[in-house]
Amino acid sequence: MVEPGLTGALVWLGKELASQGIRKLLDVASTELRPAPARRLGGPAVKRYDLSAGAVLTTDVDVAVSYREGIGQPLPVVLTFQDAGGRKGEPFPTVLTDTAHVRLRRGHYLIAALVLRMPVKVGDKPMLRAIGWVQPWIAANATQRITIRTRRPTAKLVKQLGLLDDDGKPLFRLPPKTAPAALPAGFGTRQPASPVSRERVRRLVTDAPTRPTPPTWPALAADPPLRRRRVTACLARDTVTKQRCTRPGLLLGLCSMHLRMARLGIVRWHATGERVVLPRRG
Repeated sequence: MVEPGLTGALVWLGKELASQGIRKLLDVASTELRPAPARRLGGPAVKRYDLSAGAVLTTDVDVAVSYREGIGQPLPVVLTFQDAGGRKGEPFPTVLTDTAHVRLRRGHYLIAALVLRMPVKVGDKPMLRAIGWVQPWIAANATQRITIRTRRPTAKLVKQLGLLDDDGKPLFRLPPKTAPAALPAGFGTRQPASPVSRERVRRLVTDAPTRPTPPTWPALAADPPLRRRRVTACLARDTVTKQRCTRPGLLLGLCSMHLRMARLGIVRWHATGERVVLPRRG
């Protein structure tokens, strides 16, 4: 969808293409490429305009075209320069890999870019690969650099811009629509499990070794030899708060403090309330 002010903006280009043809239009286009001016050492020179004699104010503009599917390919491109809101402009033939260096009168412009594929057979229409436009305000003293990003054209967009012949038909062939990649058959649907798969799952479940139930800590305390276990907190009951100790458990699940107190026989398990009995060393 284009802005309301751009509807029919390229009708003039369509009429010239219909009357002259694409090749003749590109041959007659009176434009010139020139290299960008080199900067002097010590900074750019100040550019002054003598308005006493009615001089025309101009700005150097560098225009590049961005076409994602044709990076690095010298595809034919037609740039058009016209006043924003105007209905007449100038075509500028170039290639996708080049930057157009032009000098324009200062003002508000509509600059369009048409990426083409020239016809192979006589009488065929050129293909419009991509199209894009910008509406910059050109008034800088330094070289103004502009990049036009293009997009895939549609029949509706071509009609809105006025790229039609006298019969109302598009002047260009449009690129064929690319169908999305087909997904594999059955993608996204749940497939029923085969009898073989169900039997494998049943064997994995029934034949899996079961873990033995870990013994309780009071039972571990009475079983020699001493074994180091990793627990989250001490399993002893605090003698002051009567709550479970919050220190990290070490040997037999007791912290270092309660382990020393257990040797004196004054520590109880928090879970059972029984006195902690340390196993004797053999």
